[in-house]
Amino acid sequence: QRQRRSHLDQIPGLGYQRQKELLATFRSIDYIRMATPEQLAQVHGVGPRLAEKIYRYFHSDTQ
Repeated sequence: QRQRRSHLDQIPGLGYQRQKELLATFRSIDYIRMATPEQLAQVHGVGPRLAEKIYRYFHSDTQ
């Protein structure tokens, strides 16, 4: 579980509790990576701005 969080630790503004919420909702980093900003924003504690940061973190190499 520590390894799964290591990717999430690199996203500014994404603390331990929000990481837990994301992993509880999506079950894996791969599913978080595939989620749209709108889906990410539905997670408790993650608003639209943070959802966009998370999305950009995982998709910055494809732009």
